[in-house]
Parts: sequence; C-alpha cells; structure tokens
Amino acid sequence: MRINGSFFKVNASFTVQDVELINKVCSYASGYTDLCRSTLTARPESRAADLTKLMTLSVDNAVAYGRGNHNEVGNLATKVPDTTVRRMMVYCRDLYKESNEDALDAMGVANLGSLADALRRISEAITGVQQCGAGLEKLGRLRSPFAVATNEKQLGLLNIASVLITLALK
Repeated sequence: MRINGSFFKVNASFTVQDVELINKVCSYASGYTDLCRSTLTARPESRAADLTKLMTLSVDNAVAYGRGNHNEVGNLATKVPDTTVRRMMVYCRDLYKESNEDALDAMGVANLGSLADALRRISEAITGVQQCGAGLEKLGRLRSPFAVATNEKQLGLLNIASVLITLALK
C-alpha cells in the first residue's frame, strides 16, 4: 500500500484506531463489554470498519446466533415429553424467529437511512428475546433443556446492535 510516497505492508491485525473505535463502542454496551469486544474483533471485516460497518456486523452476529437458537429450540420442541416444556420451546422458537426478522428489518431500514426506525425494530427484537428469557426463568433451570445463558448471549448481541444504531443516530 502506498501512502504519502512510502510503501507499507498491509497486515491483517487491528490498528490502534480500529481497537479504539471498538473499545469506545463497547464501553457503551453496559453488561456486555467483553461480548462486544470478542464478537466485533473476531470478524476480519471489523478491521478498518467504521461505525456503520460495525453496526452491520453486530446485527449479522445477532441474527446468526439467533438462527442457531431458533433451530435448537425448534428441535427441542419435538423431543421433550413434558408438555409445559414443549410449549415453552415452541414459544421461544417463535420469538426467536420474530426477533431475527425484526433484526434483519432493522438493518434494512438502517441501510435506507432510517436509523430511528432501525432502533425501534432492534428494540422489538430485544423484547422478543427478553420474553423467551422470562419464560425460561419461570420454567426453571432444572426443567429447561435450553440454557438460559444461551438466551442471555442472544440478548447481549442484540443490545450491542442497539448501542451501535444509537451511536450512529448521534
């Protein structure tokens, strides 16, 4: 790469500026700072990413994880003999599906320049995951075949996306 007449070797590591932006963004992700840093730095696309690109990556991370959760609770719903547990798995499966759709919609409207609408839609996605979490808590950790921590990670990923959308609004 040539900058100001000099050649520089381009490497795949993060620059100080990249890490500073990610650290700044993640400092706003209260309760999810470590998850924020680990997910944003894990993607090669994060290198030299601006706020908009980090926002896209955070939604991608949340949706990918949410799809896994949707599939897992869907599979569990067909296998558990307890009808109460089965109903909760179906409930969470449906909430994850809606949450993923809301997150994708948020990214779509953000790309069209409507960040306020994107924030509203990502908030709806968060609400769906919170409702699943509340149901899992009621069911109890001993009865639920789906880990509450898995739901919490999904909630964290969506909250990180919310932080990035909020920062982009400013």
